[in-house]
Amino acid sequence: FFTQKTAYEISACLVGSEMCIRDRFFTMSVGLLERYIQVDRNHVVNSLSHCYTHNTDCRCLPGDDGSSAALTMNIAGVVCIPWTTMGKKDGWLGDDFLSSFQFILELLAQVYDGSIIECIHRIDIDNLAACLKGKYTLGSISFSPTDIGDAASRMRSYTVALNTSCRKWKHGHAFTKQNFLRFFAKRRLLDSHHHFRAPANSVDRVRDGLRIRRKLPKLDGFGKRWSFRYIIPPSWRKHLEAAEKKKARRFAVDPNSANFTCQLTQAGERCQVRMQYMPALLCQSHVWGGPPPHKRPLLAAEHLEVQGLPIYVPDAHPYRCPWQALLPCLQQHQIRALAGNAMHVHAIGAVIAYVLAFTESA
Repeated sequence: FFTQKTAYEISACLVGSEMCIRDRFFTMSVGLLERYIQVDRNHVVNSLSHCYTHNTDCRCLPGDDGSSAALTMNIAGVVCIPWTTMGKKDGWLGDDFLSSFQFILELLAQVYDGSIIECIHRIDIDNLAACLKGKYTLGSISFSPTDIGDAASRMRSYTVALNTSCRKWKHGHAFTKQNFLRFFAKRRLLDSHHHFRAPANSVDRVRDGLRIRRKLPKLDGFGKRWSFRYIIPPSWRKHLEAAEKKKARRFAVDPNSANFTCQLTQAGERCQVRMQYMPALLCQSHVWGGPPPHKRPLLAAEHLEVQGLPIYVPDAHPYRCPWQALLPCLQQHQIRALAGNAMHVHAIGAVIAYVLAFTESA
């Protein structure tokens, strides 16, 4: 009934607390993260930030003086392939059931104060609630970063499981989409081309790599640097031209406008074509877009930017991605896989903030 798997294959597909990690560089990535992320807990514990519950400055983390109680929370991304149109739609009975089952067992064994579960919006929440019945009460909503002001499409289901013995929602603040968007809905001000923000030298390296792969001279017939349109793989260019025709025909718009984006690695009806915001990123995505006349494929590190990680910011920026230094250690397809599997930082951050603000002791 089940496909036999080696121990390595099982460990590599277990659900991580930050994102679903299914790639062969699992062990290497974790090791690099441990090297580059160093948290000074004493500094964090003693740091103050504005608290909307008490309307004053409170500690970011509970201290050791017993003045506040710690809240244990599990944040996990359930493997999404069994629920997608690209998968077999086997759901909980798919090949990735072992990792999902392991995750459910962990929730039942650890009994956290709360858990946030992210997956695509087609996930079967009813059966998950049945498995956790008696330990947790579940509430689930689906939304995209575009609902909270980001120019990136990524419709996902966010399920909050609260420990029935110790946590409950505050009166009038149950986890519903209407309540959630009352606080986090935001009008989008930026368009998709603002995600194409890599420095010129990084863009030129990618341009040269594509040119060399096609065995083309350094300059085109006009003595200028090659346009990306003419050096991307032929299959990508074919998909791009089809997407441009499709968009122009259906919406009577100029595909050369700044807001046009599309997936270069998808064809036909599966090709995601968007105006004004980015299509949902996949593990093997290559997205076309950017401001005219400099349209180009989205760089791998820019995929992380689309997912809300601040990559192209000054070194002194307070929210700069803490593990940015490890990116040169990874290949481009590995970075794309990380981004394609990642939760959108702004979206999951908003859900965490809602749980912290609107739950209380039972």
